[in-house]
Amino acid sequence: AEARALKKAIRPETIQDEIIAEAKRRSGNVVGLPQPSTDYETPALAGAARADAEREAIEREAAAPPRLRAVAGGDAEPDPHGEAIRILIERGEL
Repeated sequence: AEARALKKAIRPETIQDEIIAEAKRRSGNVVGLPQPSTDYETPALAGAARADAEREAIEREAAAPPRLRAVAGGDAEPDPHGEAIRILIERGEL
């Protein structure tokens, strides 16, 4: 009988609100940690950022169609759109 009463009381439409209310009740004394006041960087973090940027550039170049790779690398004969394509590749838009 108790299970039936709970089944009727708990509705899909209200369960989210009940979960949020319970979480708020339990976390009444929880506060957020202060945010750092200055940026923090080490040589290792800077190196990781450079490596990630290089990896992204390599992946973009590998994903480009062969004609675009040739134009970007200067291995093909220039075409009227070559400069525009090069700029788009540098921006990461191609």
